[in-house]
Amino acid sequence: MPEITIAPATVSKPSPSAPTARGIDLVDGAIVCNSYDLAEFMYGQINSARHARASLPPELRRQAALVNGYDYGAEPRLADYGCVMVPTGTKLSVEKGNFVPVVSGRLADGRTFTGVTLPQMIAH
Repeated sequence: MPEITIAPATVSKPSPSAPTARGIDLVDGAIVCNSYDLAEFMYGQINSARHARASLPPELRRQAALVNGYDYGAEPRLADYGCVMVPTGTKLSVEKGNFVPVVSGRLADGRTFTGVTLPQMIAH
């Protein structure tokens, strides 16, 4: 009887995709700052402001601003804090060996960035 040989199945592994920026909740990109605490703080401020704009009528926001002295729907300007919003889908280079994610990359307009972001803001 002839011997039957079966060739081993070739299974191709999917190539790992490059990490990209992604948003969380109402923040539509990765916030990159010079420290983790600042990135976390900026995320909280921007997300809260966007929730306020989405849920509070303009008149209620205006009245709250008169009482509290500030508009709940106003976002901090990231550049004032040395931070940048990296649009969802932008490729990131992630440094290995850090307790917090240190990322770098290039924005669509050619500007480069380096800093710390939140782990949830990186899509692998």
